[in-house]
Amino acid sequence: MKYKVYCETDEKWEEFDCLMPREECPVDSNHTIREGSLSGAGASDEDYKVLRNKIIDRVVDEGFSNLTTQEKEIASENFCVSKADRDSVHTIDEQVAFGIEYHKKSTIARSKRRKVIEAEVYNRMQSSTERYDLMNGASAMIDAYVNFGVEGSLEGDDVGLFDYLESRVGTPFENTGLLSKGYNVEGMTINEFSERLMDVLKNGNY
Repeated sequence: MKYKVYCETDEKWEEFDCLMPREECPVDSNHTIREGSLSGAGASDEDYKVLRNKIIDRVVDEGFSNLTTQEKEIASENFCVSKADRDSVHTIDEQVAFGIEYHKKSTIARSKRRKVIEAEVYNRMQSSTERYDLMNGASAMIDAYVNFGVEGSLEGDDVGLFDYLESRVGTPFENTGLLSKGYNVEGMTINEFSERLMDVLKNGNY
């Protein structure tokens, strides 16, 4: 969700994307805001993972016990805290219901990321043979990533798309992954291309 709040210090409205809104200036928390000015401003422009990471950062910085009741509930609903913390604010039935919504939102976000990397591949790789080789080789792993969130061995999975994109040592793609390919990528090296795709898929930056 996108929100806006009026900053009295800068004398202007400030907009920000957030799942856990707070009545403070997003530019500087020490600024004075107009009381009661916080309101919704439309759909968020940011990836769901980016929005969740903002909650996780706040929980780490402030501690779950120091959050307001509403903030605790939002953190729990979006699975940004431990099971013990979730149990303190929601029943197991509620957590199951939130889990369904979390899976829907995560799948939609991963689908958007998939479209972004496809655009990167189809515009930066001019060889149709190389494009096919990359996308065909990674097809099943991309599907597993989008539908089930399977990422890679360093992320807790047996093996996955991230292992392929980074040609990770100790995985089946150590010598056959993207970094081992001699693809011609316009505007960047193969290493930079790998980093770009990973930034989109892992961090939600696009």
